[in-house]
Amino acid sequence: MFRVLLKKQFTEIFKSYFYNPKNNTGRSGRSTVVMFIIFGAAMVFGLGGMFTMLSVALCASLHAASADWLYYAILGLTAMAMGVFGSVFSTYSGLYLAKDNDLLLSMPIPVKYIIASRLAGVYLMGLIYSGTATVPAFIVYLIFGSPSLKAVIGGILFILLISVIVLILSCILGWVIAKVSLKLKNKSFITVIISVLFIAGYYFVYFKAREWISTLAENAAEYGAKIKGAAYGLYLFGSAGTGDPLTLAIFTLAVVLCAAAVWFILEKSFIKTATSAGAVSGKAYRERSVKARGSGSALFAKEMKRFTSSANYMLNCGFGVIMLVAAAVALFIKGDWVTAALSGFFNGRMTAVIAFFAFCFMASAIDIAAPSVALEGKSYWITRSMPVSSYQILLSKLQLQLAVSGGASLPLIASVIVALRRTPLDAAAFAAAALSLLPLYALWQMFWSLKNPNLNWTSEIIPIKQSMSVVVSMFTGWGYAAVLGGVCMAVGYFTGGAVCLAAAAVINLLLSFFLWKWLKNKGAAKYDAL
Repeated sequence: MFRVLLKKQFTEIFKSYFYNPKNNTGRSGRSTVVMFIIFGAAMVFGLGGMFTMLSVALCASLHAASADWLYYAILGLTAMAMGVFGSVFSTYSGLYLAKDNDLLLSMPIPVKYIIASRLAGVYLMGLIYSGTATVPAFIVYLIFGSPSLKAVIGGILFILLISVIVLILSCILGWVIAKVSLKLKNKSFITVIISVLFIAGYYFVYFKAREWISTLAENAAEYGAKIKGAAYGLYLFGSAGTGDPLTLAIFTLAVVLCAAAVWFILEKSFIKTATSAGAVSGKAYRERSVKARGSGSALFAKEMKRFTSSANYMLNCGFGVIMLVAAAVALFIKGDWVTAALSGFFNGRMTAVIAFFAFCFMASAIDIAAPSVALEGKSYWITRSMPVSSYQILLSKLQLQLAVSGGASLPLIASVIVALRRTPLDAAAFAAAALSLLPLYALWQMFWSLKNPNLNWTSEIIPIKQSMSVVVSMFTGWGYAAVLGGVCMAVGYFTGGAVCLAAAAVINLLLSFFLWKWLKNKGAAKYDAL
Protein backbone atom coordinates (compact mmCIF):
# COMPACT_ATOMS: atom_id res chain seq x y z
CA MET A 1 0.00 0.00 0.00
CA PHE A 2 2.79 2.40 0.89
CA ARG A 3 4.48 1.77 -2.48
CA VAL A 4 1.24 2.63 -4.30
CA LEU A 5 0.87 5.85 -2.30
CA LEU A 6 4.48 6.73 -3.01
CA LYS A 7 4.02 6.18 -6.76
CA LYS A 8 0.86 8.31 -6.68
CA GLN A 9 2.67 11.12 -4.85
CA PHE A 10 5.62 11.23 -7.26
CA THR A 11 3.25 11.09 -10.23
CA GLU A 12 1.39 14.13 -8.83
CA ILE A 13 4.62 16.07 -8.35
CA PHE A 14 5.71 15.50 -11.95
CA LYS A 15 2.18 15.47 -13.39
CA SER A 16 3.05 17.86 -16.23
CA TYR A 17 5.79 15.45 -17.37
CA PHE A 18 3.31 12.60 -17.87
CA TYR A 19 0.17 14.55 -18.84
CA ASN A 20 -0.42 17.15 -21.55
CA PRO A 21 -3.01 19.70 -20.28
CA LYS A 22 -3.39 21.24 -23.74
CA ASN A 23 -5.20 18.28 -25.23
CA ASN A 24 -6.06 16.40 -22.02
CA THR A 25 -4.04 13.29 -22.94
CA GLY A 26 -1.04 11.43 -21.59
CA ARG A 27 2.40 12.15 -23.00
CA SER A 28 4.35 9.56 -24.92
CA GLY A 29 7.29 7.83 -23.27
CA ARG A 30 9.76 9.74 -25.46
CA SER A 31 8.13 13.07 -24.60
CA THR A 32 8.27 12.27 -20.89
CA VAL A 33 11.97 11.38 -21.09
CA VAL A 34 12.72 14.61 -22.97
CA MET A 35 10.82 16.62 -20.32
CA PHE A 36 12.86 15.04 -17.52
CA ILE A 37 16.11 15.65 -19.42
CA ILE A 38 15.23 19.33 -19.85
CA PHE A 39 14.34 19.61 -16.14
CA GLY A 40 17.58 17.91 -15.12
CA ALA A 41 19.64 20.11 -17.44
CA ALA A 42 17.97 23.24 -16.05
CA MET A 43 18.71 22.20 -12.47
CA VAL A 44 22.28 21.01 -13.12
CA PHE A 45 23.50 23.67 -15.53
CA GLY A 46 21.22 26.50 -14.39
CA LEU A 47 21.04 26.51 -10.60
CA GLY A 48 23.92 24.08 -10.18
CA GLY A 49 26.18 26.15 -12.41
CA MET A 50 25.34 29.31 -10.49
CA PHE A 51 26.21 27.73 -7.13
CA THR A 52 29.33 26.16 -8.61
CA MET A 53 30.62 29.63 -9.51
CA LEU A 54 29.75 30.84 -6.00
CA SER A 55 31.58 27.88 -4.46
CA VAL A 56 34.69 28.47 -6.59
CA ALA A 57 34.69 32.16 -5.63
CA LEU A 58 34.59 31.32 -1.90
CA CYS A 59 36.44 28.04 -1.44
CA ALA A 60 40.05 28.92 -2.24
CA SER A 61 40.15 32.15 -0.20
CA LEU A 62 38.32 30.70 2.83
CA HIS A 63 40.46 27.55 2.78
CA ALA A 64 43.60 29.66 2.68
CA ALA A 65 42.32 31.57 5.74
CA SER A 66 41.65 28.25 7.57
CA ALA A 67 37.91 29.04 7.55
CA ASP A 68 36.63 25.90 5.83
CA TRP A 69 33.76 25.79 8.31
CA LEU A 70 32.65 29.25 7.15
CA TYR A 71 32.57 28.00 3.57
CA TYR A 72 30.22 25.15 4.48
CA ALA A 73 28.16 27.42 6.73
CA ILE A 74 27.52 29.92 3.90
CA LEU A 75 26.72 27.26 1.28
CA GLY A 76 24.69 25.24 3.78
CA LEU A 77 22.47 28.20 4.68
CA THR A 78 22.10 29.03 0.99
CA ALA A 79 21.09 25.44 0.24
CA MET A 80 18.54 25.50 3.06
CA ALA A 81 16.98 28.68 1.68
CA MET A 82 16.80 27.19 -1.82
CA GLY A 83 15.37 23.91 -0.57
CA VAL A 84 12.70 25.52 1.60
CA PHE A 85 11.64 27.87 -1.17
CA GLY A 86 11.41 24.98 -3.64
CA SER A 87 9.39 22.66 -1.38
CA VAL A 88 7.40 24.76 1.10
CA PHE A 89 4.49 25.40 -1.27
CA SER A 90 4.35 21.74 -2.27
CA THR A 91 4.22 20.98 1.47
CA TYR A 92 1.34 23.40 1.93
CA SER A 93 -0.69 22.02 -0.97
CA GLY A 94 0.53 18.42 -1.06
CA LEU A 95 0.74 17.53 2.63
CA TYR A 96 -1.75 19.63 4.57
CA LEU A 97 -4.38 20.84 2.09
CA ALA A 98 -4.24 18.20 -0.66
CA LYS A 99 -7.52 17.80 -2.54
CA ASP A 100 -7.63 14.04 -1.95
CA ASN A 101 -7.15 14.15 1.82
CA ASP A 102 -10.79 13.29 2.54
CA LEU A 103 -10.75 10.47 -0.02
CA LEU A 104 -7.60 8.82 1.37
CA LEU A 105 -8.67 9.25 4.99
CA SER A 106 -11.99 7.53 4.19
CA MET A 107 -10.10 4.41 3.04
CA PRO A 108 -8.66 1.69 5.31
CA ILE A 109 -5.17 3.14 4.98
CA PRO A 110 -3.04 3.85 8.08
CA VAL A 111 -2.56 7.59 8.54
CA LYS A 112 1.18 7.10 8.97
CA TYR A 113 1.38 5.68 5.42
CA ILE A 114 -0.35 8.77 4.01
CA ILE A 115 1.94 11.09 5.98
CA ALA A 116 5.09 9.14 5.03
CA SER A 117 4.25 9.14 1.30
CA ARG A 118 3.50 12.86 1.36
CA LEU A 119 6.71 13.57 3.29
CA ALA A 120 8.67 11.55 0.73
CA GLY A 121 7.42 13.91 -1.99
CA VAL A 122 8.33 16.97 0.07
CA TYR A 123 11.75 15.48 0.84
CA LEU A 124 12.42 14.79 -2.84
CA MET A 125 11.67 18.38 -3.86
CA GLY A 126 13.77 19.74 -1.00
CA LEU A 127 16.66 17.43 -1.89
CA ILE A 128 16.54 18.48 -5.56
CA TYR A 129 16.66 22.19 -4.76
CA SER A 130 19.10 22.04 -1.83
CA GLY A 131 21.31 19.62 -3.77
CA THR A 132 21.88 22.25 -6.48
CA ALA A 133 23.89 24.13 -3.84
CA THR A 134 25.32 21.42 -1.55
CA VAL A 135 26.56 19.01 -4.25
CA PRO A 136 28.59 21.70 -6.15
CA ALA A 137 29.90 22.97 -2.79
CA PHE A 138 31.08 19.46 -1.87
CA ILE A 139 32.74 18.82 -5.25
CA VAL A 140 34.47 22.21 -5.30
CA TYR A 141 35.72 21.67 -1.73
CA LEU A 142 37.30 18.36 -2.73
CA ILE A 143 39.12 20.15 -5.57
CA PHE A 144 40.21 23.39 -3.87
CA GLY A 145 40.00 22.40 -0.18
CA SER A 146 41.05 19.29 1.74
CA PRO A 147 40.18 16.09 -0.16
CA SER A 148 40.64 13.75 2.84
CA LEU A 149 38.50 10.73 3.80
CA LYS A 150 37.11 12.74 6.72
CA ALA A 151 36.09 15.54 4.35
CA VAL A 152 34.39 13.09 1.96
CA ILE A 153 32.34 11.45 4.73
CA GLY A 154 31.49 14.82 6.27
CA GLY A 155 30.48 16.32 2.93
CA ILE A 156 28.19 13.42 2.01
CA LEU A 157 26.51 13.43 5.42
CA PHE A 158 26.23 17.22 5.25
CA ILE A 159 24.29 16.97 1.96
CA LEU A 160 21.87 14.43 3.45
CA LEU A 161 21.44 16.29 6.75
CA ILE A 162 20.75 19.57 4.96
CA SER A 163 17.99 17.86 2.99
CA VAL A 164 16.43 16.62 6.25
CA ILE A 165 16.62 20.13 7.75
CA VAL A 166 14.88 21.44 4.64
CA LEU A 167 12.16 18.82 5.17
CA ILE A 168 11.72 19.92 8.80
CA LEU A 169 11.55 23.62 7.94
CA SER A 170 9.20 22.96 5.02
CA CYS A 171 6.82 21.07 7.31
CA ILE A 172 6.80 23.90 9.84
CA LEU A 173 6.42 26.72 7.30
CA GLY A 174 3.94 24.71 5.23
CA TRP A 175 1.78 24.27 8.33
CA VAL A 176 1.89 28.03 8.98
CA ILE A 177 0.95 28.79 5.35
CA ALA A 178 -1.87 26.24 5.47
CA LYS A 179 -3.29 27.78 8.65
CA VAL A 180 -3.06 31.32 7.30
CA SER A 181 -4.51 30.40 3.90
CA LEU A 182 -7.63 28.96 5.54
CA LYS A 183 -8.40 32.40 6.97
CA LEU A 184 -7.72 34.42 3.82
CA LYS A 185 -10.49 35.50 1.49
CA ASN A 186 -8.33 36.54 -1.46
CA LYS A 187 -5.23 34.36 -1.65
CA SER A 188 -4.19 35.64 -5.07
CA PHE A 189 -2.94 39.00 -3.80
CA ILE A 190 -0.94 37.28 -1.04
CA THR A 191 0.67 35.02 -3.63
CA VAL A 192 1.49 38.00 -5.85
CA ILE A 193 2.97 39.98 -2.94
CA ILE A 194 5.13 37.06 -1.81
CA SER A 195 6.33 36.46 -5.38
CA VAL A 196 7.18 40.13 -5.90
CA LEU A 197 9.07 40.29 -2.60
CA PHE A 198 11.03 37.18 -3.57
CA ILE A 199 11.90 38.62 -6.99
CA ALA A 200 12.96 41.90 -5.40
CA GLY A 201 15.07 40.07 -2.81
CA TYR A 202 16.63 37.87 -5.48
CA TYR A 203 17.76 40.82 -7.60
CA PHE A 204 19.00 42.70 -4.54
CA VAL A 205 21.14 39.74 -3.51
CA TYR A 206 22.22 39.17 -7.13
CA PHE A 207 23.55 42.71 -7.56
CA LYS A 208 25.14 42.76 -4.10
CA ALA A 209 26.62 39.24 -4.22
CA ARG A 210 29.89 40.17 -5.91
CA GLU A 211 30.54 42.97 -3.43
CA TRP A 212 29.76 40.71 -0.46
CA ILE A 213 31.91 37.85 -1.75
CA SER A 214 34.84 40.17 -2.38
CA THR A 215 34.57 41.70 1.11
CA LEU A 216 34.27 38.28 2.74
CA ALA A 217 37.25 36.87 0.85
CA GLU A 218 39.44 39.81 1.85
CA ASN A 219 38.46 39.66 5.54
CA ALA A 220 37.75 35.95 6.00
CA ALA A 221 39.76 35.53 9.19
CA GLU A 222 38.24 38.59 10.86
CA TYR A 223 34.64 37.69 9.97
CA GLY A 224 35.22 34.05 10.90
CA ALA A 225 36.41 35.00 14.39
CA LYS A 226 33.42 37.31 14.92
CA ILE A 227 30.91 34.68 13.82
CA LYS A 228 32.56 31.99 15.93
CA GLY A 229 32.29 34.22 18.98
CA ALA A 230 28.77 35.59 18.41
CA ALA A 231 27.11 32.53 16.81
CA TYR A 232 28.91 29.40 17.97
CA GLY A 233 26.09 27.22 16.68
CA LEU A 234 26.80 28.42 13.15
CA TYR A 235 30.44 27.43 13.64
CA LEU A 236 29.38 23.91 14.67
CA PHE A 237 27.03 23.78 11.68
CA GLY A 238 29.84 24.58 9.24
CA SER A 239 32.39 22.36 10.97
CA ALA A 240 30.12 19.36 10.44
CA GLY A 241 30.56 19.80 6.68
CA THR A 242 34.34 19.64 6.96
CA GLY A 243 34.04 16.21 8.60
CA ASP A 244 34.96 17.11 12.19
CA PRO A 245 33.83 13.96 14.09
CA LEU A 246 32.49 15.64 17.25
CA THR A 247 30.51 18.44 15.55
CA LEU A 248 29.25 16.01 12.89
CA ALA A 249 27.94 13.68 15.61
CA ILE A 250 26.26 16.58 17.48
CA PHE A 251 24.77 17.94 14.27
CA THR A 252 23.46 14.51 13.21
CA LEU A 253 21.91 13.84 16.62
CA ALA A 254 20.20 17.25 16.67
CA VAL A 255 18.74 16.78 13.19
CA VAL A 256 17.48 13.25 13.99
CA LEU A 257 15.81 14.46 17.21
CA CYS A 258 14.14 17.40 15.41
CA ALA A 259 12.92 15.11 12.63
CA ALA A 260 11.48 12.67 15.19
CA ALA A 261 9.70 15.54 16.97
CA VAL A 262 8.20 16.78 13.68
CA TRP A 263 7.00 13.26 12.81
CA PHE A 264 5.41 12.85 16.25
CA ILE A 265 3.58 16.20 16.02
CA LEU A 266 2.50 15.53 12.43
CA GLU A 267 1.09 12.13 13.28
CA LYS A 268 -0.93 13.60 16.15
CA SER A 269 -2.24 16.70 14.33
CA PHE A 270 -2.44 15.63 10.68
CA ILE A 271 -6.12 14.63 10.63
CA LYS A 272 -7.23 17.87 12.27
CA THR A 273 -5.18 20.02 9.88
CA ALA A 274 -5.97 18.02 6.73
CA THR A 275 -9.73 18.03 7.34
CA SER A 276 -9.98 21.65 8.44
CA ALA A 277 -12.21 23.77 6.23
CA GLY A 278 -11.27 27.09 7.78
CA ALA A 279 -13.33 29.41 9.89
CA VAL A 280 -16.69 30.32 8.41
CA SER A 281 -18.09 33.56 9.78
CA GLY A 282 -21.86 33.92 9.87
CA LYS A 283 -23.42 37.10 8.52
CA ALA A 284 -26.78 38.49 9.49
CA TYR A 285 -29.06 39.38 6.60
CA ARG A 286 -29.66 43.09 6.17
CA GLU A 287 -31.93 44.39 3.50
CA ARG A 288 -30.37 47.03 1.30
CA SER A 289 -30.88 48.41 -2.14
CA VAL A 290 -28.53 47.46 -4.94
CA LYS A 291 -27.70 50.08 -7.52
CA ALA A 292 -28.22 48.88 -11.05
CA ARG A 293 -25.37 49.43 -13.48
CA GLY A 294 -25.01 49.31 -17.20
CA SER A 295 -23.84 46.39 -19.25
CA GLY A 296 -20.47 48.04 -19.91
CA SER A 297 -19.60 48.53 -16.24
CA ALA A 298 -20.86 45.02 -15.40
CA LEU A 299 -18.65 43.47 -18.08
CA PHE A 300 -15.66 45.53 -16.90
CA ALA A 301 -16.26 44.41 -13.31
CA LYS A 302 -16.34 40.80 -14.53
CA GLU A 303 -12.97 41.21 -16.28
CA MET A 304 -11.44 42.95 -13.27
CA LYS A 305 -12.61 40.18 -10.93
CA ARG A 306 -11.19 37.56 -13.30
CA PHE A 307 -7.84 39.33 -13.30
CA THR A 308 -7.57 39.94 -9.53
CA SER A 309 -8.72 36.43 -8.62
CA SER A 310 -5.83 34.71 -10.41
CA ALA A 311 -2.27 35.03 -9.17
CA ASN A 312 -1.00 33.48 -12.41
CA TYR A 313 -2.85 36.08 -14.50
CA MET A 314 -1.63 39.02 -12.41
CA LEU A 315 1.99 37.88 -12.19
CA ASN A 316 2.52 36.81 -15.79
CA CYS A 317 0.42 39.37 -17.65
CA GLY A 318 0.74 42.29 -15.25
CA PHE A 319 4.45 42.14 -14.48
CA GLY A 320 5.01 45.37 -16.42
CA VAL A 321 2.98 47.16 -13.73
CA ILE A 322 5.67 46.33 -11.19
CA MET A 323 8.38 47.54 -13.58
CA LEU A 324 6.60 50.85 -14.28
CA VAL A 325 5.92 51.58 -10.61
CA ALA A 326 9.46 50.59 -9.60
CA ALA A 327 10.90 52.85 -12.32
CA ALA A 328 8.73 55.75 -11.11
CA VAL A 329 9.92 55.31 -7.52
CA ALA A 330 13.54 54.99 -8.64
CA LEU A 331 13.28 58.21 -10.67
CA PHE A 332 11.81 60.16 -7.77
CA ILE A 333 14.60 58.93 -5.50
CA LYS A 334 17.53 58.96 -7.96
CA GLY A 335 16.30 61.56 -10.47
CA ASP A 336 19.44 63.69 -10.19
CA TRP A 337 21.71 60.70 -10.75
CA VAL A 338 19.69 59.54 -13.80
CA THR A 339 19.69 63.07 -15.25
CA ALA A 340 23.47 63.30 -14.84
CA ALA A 341 23.94 59.89 -16.44
CA LEU A 342 21.73 60.72 -19.43
CA SER A 343 23.23 64.17 -19.96
CA GLY A 344 26.15 62.52 -21.74
CA PHE A 345 23.86 61.33 -24.54
CA PHE A 346 23.70 64.10 -27.17
CA ASN A 347 24.29 66.72 -24.46
CA GLY A 348 21.02 65.85 -22.73
CA ARG A 349 18.84 66.73 -25.74
CA MET A 350 17.49 63.19 -26.06
CA THR A 351 16.61 62.50 -22.41
CA ALA A 352 12.87 62.40 -23.07
CA VAL A 353 13.38 60.10 -26.08
CA ILE A 354 15.49 57.68 -24.04
CA ALA A 355 12.84 57.71 -21.31
CA PHE A 356 10.17 56.93 -23.93
CA PHE A 357 12.32 54.11 -25.30
CA ALA A 358 12.50 52.53 -21.83
CA PHE A 359 8.78 53.13 -21.26
CA CYS A 360 7.93 51.20 -24.46
CA PHE A 361 9.68 48.07 -23.24
CA MET A 362 8.15 48.19 -19.75
CA ALA A 363 4.62 48.86 -21.05
CA SER A 364 4.89 45.95 -23.49
CA ALA A 365 5.23 43.59 -20.49
CA ILE A 366 1.57 44.31 -19.63
CA ASP A 367 -0.28 41.85 -21.86
CA ILE A 368 -3.58 41.36 -20.03
CA ALA A 369 -5.63 41.48 -23.24
CA ALA A 370 -3.57 38.83 -25.05
CA PRO A 371 -5.03 35.75 -23.28
CA SER A 372 -8.35 37.37 -22.34
CA VAL A 373 -10.42 35.74 -25.08
CA ALA A 374 -8.95 32.27 -24.51
CA LEU A 375 -9.52 32.60 -20.75
CA GLU A 376 -13.27 32.58 -21.38
CA GLY A 377 -12.83 28.83 -21.91
CA LYS A 378 -15.96 26.82 -21.26
CA SER A 379 -17.73 29.87 -19.79
CA TYR A 380 -17.72 31.55 -23.21
CA TRP A 381 -21.45 30.82 -23.59
CA ILE A 382 -22.35 32.81 -20.45
CA THR A 383 -21.62 36.24 -21.92
CA ARG A 384 -22.92 35.12 -25.31
CA SER A 385 -26.30 34.37 -23.71
CA MET A 386 -26.55 37.92 -22.36
CA PRO A 387 -28.11 40.85 -24.26
CA VAL A 388 -24.72 42.38 -25.07
CA SER A 389 -22.85 42.56 -28.36
CA SER A 390 -19.51 40.91 -29.03
CA TYR A 391 -17.98 44.34 -29.45
CA GLN A 392 -19.07 45.28 -25.90
CA ILE A 393 -17.49 42.12 -24.54
CA LEU A 394 -14.20 42.79 -26.33
CA LEU A 395 -14.30 46.45 -25.31
CA SER A 396 -14.50 45.48 -21.64
CA LYS A 397 -11.33 43.42 -22.05
CA LEU A 398 -9.59 46.41 -23.64
CA GLN A 399 -10.79 48.68 -20.84
CA LEU A 400 -9.20 46.39 -18.25
CA GLN A 401 -5.86 46.52 -20.06
CA LEU A 402 -6.06 50.32 -20.39
CA ALA A 403 -7.12 50.81 -16.76
CA VAL A 404 -4.25 48.72 -15.39
CA SER A 405 -1.55 49.98 -17.77
CA GLY A 406 -2.75 53.58 -17.53
CA GLY A 407 -2.83 53.52 -13.74
CA ALA A 408 0.73 52.17 -13.63
CA SER A 409 2.01 54.53 -16.36
CA LEU A 410 0.82 57.84 -14.91
CA PRO A 411 3.26 57.81 -11.93
CA LEU A 412 6.18 57.10 -14.29
CA ILE A 413 5.12 59.83 -16.72
CA ALA A 414 4.88 62.29 -13.82
CA SER A 415 8.28 61.21 -12.45
CA VAL A 416 9.93 61.63 -15.87
CA ILE A 417 8.53 65.15 -16.19
CA VAL A 418 9.37 66.21 -12.63
CA ALA A 419 12.53 64.28 -11.79
CA LEU A 420 14.25 64.76 -15.16
CA ARG A 421 13.21 68.45 -15.33
CA ARG A 422 11.81 68.37 -18.85
CA THR A 423 10.74 71.52 -20.66
CA PRO A 424 6.94 71.95 -21.15
CA LEU A 425 7.26 71.01 -24.82
CA ASP A 426 9.31 67.87 -24.09
CA ALA A 427 6.96 66.94 -21.23
CA ALA A 428 3.83 67.25 -23.37
CA ALA A 429 5.40 65.29 -26.25
CA PHE A 430 6.62 62.52 -23.94
CA ALA A 431 3.22 62.24 -22.22
CA ALA A 432 1.40 62.12 -25.58
CA ALA A 433 3.74 59.47 -27.02
CA ALA A 434 3.56 57.33 -23.86
CA LEU A 435 -0.23 57.51 -23.44
CA SER A 436 -0.88 56.88 -27.15
CA LEU A 437 1.18 53.70 -26.91
CA LEU A 438 -1.16 52.09 -24.36
CA PRO A 439 -4.26 51.69 -26.60
CA LEU A 440 -2.03 50.52 -29.45
CA TYR A 441 -0.56 47.72 -27.33
CA ALA A 442 -4.02 46.78 -26.01
CA LEU A 443 -5.59 46.64 -29.48
CA TRP A 444 -2.64 44.74 -30.92
CA GLN A 445 -2.90 42.14 -28.16
CA MET A 446 -6.63 41.82 -28.71
CA PHE A 447 -5.97 41.33 -32.43
CA TRP A 448 -3.77 38.31 -31.70
CA SER A 449 -6.08 37.11 -28.95
CA LEU A 450 -8.82 36.69 -31.57
CA LYS A 451 -6.61 35.08 -34.20
CA ASN A 452 -6.56 31.54 -32.86
CA PRO A 453 -7.86 31.29 -29.29
CA ASN A 454 -7.80 27.96 -27.47
CA LEU A 455 -11.00 27.61 -25.45
CA ASN A 456 -10.47 23.93 -24.57
CA TRP A 457 -7.72 24.28 -21.96
CA THR A 458 -7.61 22.32 -18.71
CA SER A 459 -5.37 24.75 -16.80
CA GLU A 460 -5.45 28.55 -17.00
CA ILE A 461 -1.67 28.60 -17.23
CA ILE A 462 -2.00 27.33 -20.83
CA PRO A 463 -3.60 30.50 -22.29
CA ILE A 464 -1.68 32.75 -19.90
CA LYS A 465 1.86 31.51 -20.55
CA GLN A 466 1.83 29.11 -23.50
CA SER A 467 -0.62 30.60 -25.99
CA MET A 468 0.59 31.95 -29.32
CA SER A 469 -1.26 35.23 -28.76
CA VAL A 470 0.80 36.02 -25.65
CA VAL A 471 4.13 35.09 -27.25
CA VAL A 472 3.55 36.92 -30.54
CA SER A 473 2.04 40.06 -29.02
CA MET A 474 4.84 40.38 -26.46
CA PHE A 475 7.72 39.84 -28.89
CA THR A 476 6.21 42.07 -31.55
CA GLY A 477 5.63 44.67 -28.84
CA TRP A 478 9.31 44.56 -27.99
CA GLY A 479 10.17 44.73 -31.68
CA TYR A 480 7.92 47.77 -32.18
CA ALA A 481 9.50 49.41 -29.12
CA ALA A 482 12.99 48.79 -30.55
CA VAL A 483 12.11 50.13 -34.00
CA LEU A 484 10.17 53.14 -32.73
CA GLY A 485 12.78 53.98 -30.12
CA GLY A 486 15.64 53.55 -32.60
CA VAL A 487 13.96 55.78 -35.19
CA CYS A 488 13.23 58.42 -32.56
CA MET A 489 16.86 58.35 -31.43
CA ALA A 490 18.15 58.68 -35.00
CA VAL A 491 15.69 61.27 -36.27
CA GLY A 492 15.41 63.17 -33.01
CA TYR A 493 19.08 64.15 -33.17
CA PHE A 494 18.24 66.39 -36.14
CA THR A 495 14.61 67.37 -35.44
CA GLY A 496 14.70 67.52 -31.63
CA GLY A 497 13.18 65.13 -29.12
CA ALA A 498 9.80 66.88 -28.84
CA VAL A 499 9.11 66.78 -32.58
CA CYS A 500 10.08 63.12 -32.83
CA LEU A 501 7.92 62.12 -29.86
CA ALA A 502 4.95 64.05 -31.23
CA ALA A 503 5.33 62.20 -34.53
CA ALA A 504 5.49 58.89 -32.63
CA ALA A 505 2.24 59.80 -30.86
CA VAL A 506 0.53 60.46 -34.20
CA ILE A 507 1.77 57.11 -35.59
CA ASN A 508 0.54 55.30 -32.48
CA LEU A 509 -2.91 56.88 -32.75
CA LEU A 510 -3.22 56.11 -36.46
CA LEU A 511 -2.30 52.46 -35.97
CA SER A 512 -4.68 52.28 -33.00
CA PHE A 513 -7.50 53.67 -35.16
CA PHE A 514 -7.03 51.02 -37.85
CA LEU A 515 -6.87 48.22 -35.26
CA TRP A 516 -9.99 49.57 -33.53
CA LYS A 517 -11.91 49.55 -36.83
CA TRP A 518 -10.82 45.95 -37.41
CA LEU A 519 -11.85 44.98 -33.89
CA LYS A 520 -15.27 46.59 -34.16
CA ASN A 521 -16.12 44.79 -37.40
CA LYS A 522 -14.04 41.72 -38.22
CA GLY A 523 -12.89 41.15 -34.64
CA ALA A 524 -16.42 41.07 -33.27
CA ALA A 525 -17.41 38.70 -36.10
CA LYS A 526 -14.51 36.38 -35.18
CA TYR A 527 -15.64 36.37 -31.55
CA ASP A 528 -19.16 35.46 -32.69
CA ALA A 529 -17.81 32.53 -34.69
CA LEU A 530 -15.81 30.96 -31.85
